Amino acid sequence: MRKGLVVVGLTAIVVGSIGYLRLMDEALPEPAGAGTPRAVSPTGHDTAAETSPPSVPAANAAPGGLLETQRLLRRHDFEALRRLVEAKQARLEQDVRWEDELGQAVAAFDVADPALTPLLDAWVVAQPDAWAPRLARARHRLAVAWERRGSKWAKDTSEEQVAGMRESLDEAIGDAREALRHNPKLTEAYRTLIKAAMGRGDPQACVRLAELGLAVAPASLRVRSALAVCLLPRWGGSYDAVAALAREAQKYAGQNPALAALLGFVDWDRGCIARNDEKYDEAAALFTRALAAGEHAFFYYDRADTYLRQKRYTEALADVARLLAMAPEDPGVLLTRAWILVGLERYQDALADVQVMSEFDPTSDRLARFRQQQAETALSQAYQLLEMTKDVEGAIARYTWAIQMSPANAEALYWRGRAYIRKDDRVHALADFEAAIRLDPRHFESYRNVDWLLAQRGDWDGVIAHWTRYIDLEPLNGQAYLERGGAYHRKGDQRAALADADKACGLGAPRACELIGRGSATR
Repeated sequence: MRKGLVVVGLTAIVVGSIGYLRLMDEALPEPAGAGTPRAVSPTGHDTAAETSPPSVPAANAAPGGLLETQRLLRRHDFEALRRLVEAKQARLEQDVRWEDELGQAVAAFDVADPALTPLLDAWVVAQPDAWAPRLARARHRLAVAWERRGSKWAKDTSEEQVAGMRESLDEAIGDAREALRHNPKLTEAYRTLIKAAMGRGDPQACVRLAELGLAVAPASLRVRSALAVCLLPRWGGSYDAVAALAREAQKYAGQNPALAALLGFVDWDRGCIARNDEKYDEAAALFTRALAAGEHAFFYYDRADTYLRQKRYTEALADVARLLAMAPEDPGVLLTRAWILVGLERYQDALADVQVMSEFDPTSDRLARFRQQQAETALSQAYQLLEMTKDVEGAIARYTWAIQMSPANAEALYWRGRAYIRKDDRVHALADFEAAIRLDPRHFESYRNVDWLLAQRGDWDGVIAHWTRYIDLEPLNGQAYLERGGAYHRKGDQRAALADADKACGLGAPRACELIGRGSATR
């Protein structure tokens, strides 16, 4: 009887507030902050703000966390995966305050990395009667749906993109329903279905699905927070609907004190709008007011992002520390911390976060943009340090950061090699030029520097071998023949030297023609 009252109450309060809502034909893009980071409850966390930058722990996989869970999938350890997920569901069914633990485990599959798709398919096949693989694949397919759609507004999104999104949403819905068939108590499956309905622009479906989820777990914050996002104005809802939902939830605050956070959702959304309009002081105040209602990951995440934009790095890092205590290894949070640490010039600490993110979701567009921006900025700064201020050590450090962000960047390796030459570290310089050539076999300047370094050793055979490799790729480059001819000359092979000089002259190298005119290939 109690569950029936939950459903009736939610319908009367929330649906009554959104009765005028339109059903949208196209899904709107995910707003900034919505869906990242994962919703987690504040149970057990102190509300005191930190006043100094917290230390950054080593970025190892947390026990039972996202990376560890995903690694089990990549190792095809399906039985261990099933036991892990089912154990977290069992704890949730005993006490709803443990629901974030399951949410974090399932979030391990909430990425669009195509490498996960066949692994999840194999898990479903291996355990056809288990709900865990279906729920995991539903979350993955939900992420794929957003990836297929893209992040632009509806007017800038093609019909093909929308069709692709709907196809993946249908697949996610099918998996979530199948998971519920095996276990009707899966609030995470209802949360997934609510997100799919939100993607379809159907707030009324969000309400109906929330009713079903709350019938099995009346005090669930994760079900209600998913519904609250669906009911925001940016998705076609209203603040009145969100406020009504929050007030209704407080009846169950005795079972789950984290429900108080719902009272801050309206302020949080208004803060997101202010932040996106670059009204940062207003946004920070709204997020702080939202947190006064109750701690929630969304509130901390967007306040940290706002502080970051204001270059208030200490305060931003304190909020991120709170977030990572609530949601360890969340990729959105790690990326925010990486930006903050870069602002504080703590590059190696930031690298640890980038490494975790790269393993968790190597296809992330946000991570790719971060890497590209960091590499470009570091290259520019390093060049200034090397050429303008003659700070060789500083330049090497910045080139190293650029290479860490963009390991396939031959130009960064070349310039770090030049810096090592300035330092008279010929071993590291040669290694960098050789690495640049492996990445870009036509990188002419790297060959020239290898030539100079090997010449210091008298390794003329090494020089000749390098230029021969280049000429095989670029047989019409006269300068390359001239360079190789010089090595032949130094080796004492004058016939080969003159032959290369003659070839270089014929290919338009003026210096080669001068040398031939004097009857010598000396450089």
